[in-house]
Amino acid sequence: MRHIKNSVTQYLFEPSTRTLAVCLQRGLLLGLVSLTASMTLVWMASTVLGLLQVEKEDRFQNESIGLSDLIGYDVVDPLFETIFLVLLLNGVRKRIQDIKIISFSVAIIVAALHGLVSPIAFFGTIISFYIFSYNSLSWLEDTQWLAVVAAYIPHLVVNSIAFLALWFQ
Repeated sequence: MRHIKNSVTQYLFEPSTRTLAVCLQRGLLLGLVSLTASMTLVWMASTVLGLLQVEKEDRFQNESIGLSDLIGYDVVDPLFETIFLVLLLNGVRKRIQDIKIISFSVAIIVAALHGLVSPIAFFGTIISFYIFSYNSLSWLEDTQWLAVVAAYIPHLVVNSIAFLALWFQ
């Protein structure tokens, strides 16, 4: 089982060919993995909150969503958040060397910031930002630019699919 886990990790985060095309391909795949994991965690958290009879707020409830929201949510927000993420990763990397600890630490910080907007968003973002961080750090060996792309593409995928789900809700 450990061999399978190592093979999957190596395929996703440590490709033998490290080009922009491979970075984009892995980013698309990691976006889908991230979205699936995040949706599962949100579902579990929502179920627990429901059992505890805690109301969760829906910040998009009764709002109309338009093209400007699409551009902001799918293109602009992930870009600024990714730049912030990479700056944060670089700062934490100066103190901590372990890629998993760095990724987890930064994921908690960014998820907590998302949780300030809507508490359930913490659960929806922690796994995603762990994946974005880990992927970014794994590409950082090559160039800072590919590290940004490696975090941005899966973020773009997650936000795009989540936004489309809200749009057609």
